[in-house]
Amino acid sequence: MDIGAPIAMIISLAAIVAGIIGLGGEVMDFVSPAGIALTLVPTFCSLFIAFPTKHVLSAFKHIGIILGRQKFDPLHYVNIMSELAEKARSQGLLALENEAGEIEDSFIKSAALMVADAVEPETVEDRLQASMDAMTVRHSQAWALYDRGAAFVPAFGMLATVVSLINMLANLDFSDAGGVASLGINMSAALVTTFYGSLFANIFFMPLGAKLRGRHQKEIDCKKIVLVGILAIQRGINPRVVREMLLERLDPKFAAALSDE
Repeated sequence: MDIGAPIAMIISLAAIVAGIIGLGGEVMDFVSPAGIALTLVPTFCSLFIAFPTKHVLSAFKHIGIILGRQKFDPLHYVNIMSELAEKARSQGLLALENEAGEIEDSFIKSAALMVADAVEPETVEDRLQASMDAMTVRHSQAWALYDRGAAFVPAFGMLATVVSLINMLANLDFSDAGGVASLGINMSAALVTTFYGSLFANIFFMPLGAKLRGRHQKEIDCKKIVLVGILAIQRGINPRVVREMLLERLDPKFAAALSDE
């Protein structure tokens, strides 16, 4: 489980609370259920308008992706493709069909079966690339949800501030000393919703969208290792060279770790 994201959010909120207190403020002055409702409810309603309902509801699945352990390890994929290259070298390309039955990753399995079935290299590359492109389209719909949320929530925070200011000015009575004295208090209460808009955009929507992009890129990198590796195997390239080709695509620290094996 990747606990870095929730821990970072908690620390960020704690730092904001500490900053409020440190600057001489009162935490309760920043608590406004009505302001939160005016900011968040229209934001989520706008997301339902902008996106299909199933895409918005799929946000619950993203929690598992964000908090879950990273499943796509380039080292693991390099090792798998190196093993397939060794099998193909010693037993022939048909051996990949038996190996595919033991592979859980559907992308690798599909690639291995196409090579075992003597599918043309151009067709193998096109189909695997099309699979990656389709995955990118699906994943982009996920992070687009958070990008839109990051744009909507500050706008609705500002809108809520305007609503609060209108109400404040409509009820302001300069003939009453108490009314003038409460001007600062009412103004600060109105600005709280702008604070909420910025808070939710920068601690929730934008970071989670970036997290999904990072997870997607990691998966794409692993699938590219499979693509390069399977085409090299199909061309009959020496397994040692295949491994070196794949190592070149990795971070230097990964390459060094594998080279020492």
